Amino acid sequence: MNKARLREHLEKLATFKSVADLKSVRKASARLALTQPAVSRTIKVLEDVLECRLMVREAHGIRLTEEGERLYDFAKLIEKNLQNLDFGSKVEASIAKPFKVATYDNIAIQNLSTLLKDLALEIHHISISVGGPNSKILGNLIAGEFDCALVAQPRILPGITYKKIFKERYGLFASRRFLKKNRIEAKKSFSAEDLKSFHLIAMPEAIAGVDKNIDRLLWEVGLERSLSVNSYEVGLQLILEGVGIGIIPFSTAWRKIQEDYLQELRVKDVAPLEFGLHDLVICWNAKANHPAIPIFIQKIEDYFGRIKS
Repeated sequence: MNKARLREHLEKLATFKSVADLKSVRKASARLALTQPAVSRTIKVLEDVLECRLMVREAHGIRLTEEGERLYDFAKLIEKNLQNLDFGSKVEASIAKPFKVATYDNIAIQNLSTLLKDLALEIHHISISVGGPNSKILGNLIAGEFDCALVAQPRILPGITYKKIFKERYGLFASRRFLKKNRIEAKKSFSAEDLKSFHLIAMPEAIAGVDKNIDRLLWEVGLERSLSVNSYEVGLQLILEGVGIGIIPFSTAWRKIQEDYLQELRVKDVAPLEFGLHDLVICWNAKANHPAIPIFIQKIEDYFGRIKS
């Protein structure tokens, strides 16, 4: 994407945004009092400048590509700042100061990594701090070292505002490679006997929600051996390589399920939602006034809203 050349064509963003708003070149040309060919040429110029396709014509109108969605967000941000422009004060913008977020490794690696490309359009200086435990993250939040935190099942403390965004659960997952290797890929429901000889890959100290330890989980699903890790990044990699069956949060596995690398295993007589059901929560200092906080909350809600079991 050629951002330098885009600066020379910012006036064309208004036309692009009208087409994106109305999902129609015809309706946008009527609103802007331009001919349809003129509107189409403007979109073509932007696509040539940015060296990518921005929208696709479909039977029921216009569909934005991934690059088109990103440019649309950028156009909306410019429009908002123009509406708020006041020569007596500075323009309110999220680029004024760094925006600092704290969370865990599995959330950052599997989820925020996907979100960052969108967040970076509106939050120009953003940093992600990965670690735990909750007590340390919340303490640093109160001290003002972070602007926001995305954590699981946090304690309610004075001075912090909380917003639940996702009901998380753990599940049993195996790679397609593992299932094929062990000739069990055709099954949709497994018995304890099917899984008995394999390792359970888990991060025991991170299992949240329902009070269960790793021994209880092993007994419940019929497995006898475990392989403990202290990082979900390591655990997910071991699962993908077919080392064993993993117990990880659904949101951590979701993208790999969509890409057909992982399959969730349903074990007979074991209810999947009993594995570590807990809330993912956005927290921020009640006194914080960073303009990026509402943007971050909305992006997180939109992202987790697309994750369906």
